[in-house]
Amino acid sequence: MSKISKESEIRINEIIIFILEAYKKESIKQNLEIFTELILISRIIYKRFKLSHGIKTKDDKFIKLAKNKILTEIKVDENYENIKKFINNHISNKLTN
Repeated sequence: MSKISKESEIRINEIIIFILEAYKKESIKQNLEIFTELILISRIIYKRFKLSHGIKTKDDKFIKLAKNKILTEIKVDENYENIKKFINNHISNKLTN
């Protein structure tokens, strides 16, 4: 099986709709650039869902490059320790629930 379930696809659509509604409330102009970003977000989520279901995926060099750049930026961010605490708290809460 190389596709995710219909339910997972619906969840991805709900995430994108949620973002679009948040943009609308903030009066963010919806244009080609915005929709390009949303496509990127949905591709990342889609890949993560596939991986969580044991479906192999092809690496996207642009996404990998962007993630590495973000990780590099986070490590030198003045709030790095707070970011680490937030992630560790989220993981801890997830494990206990």
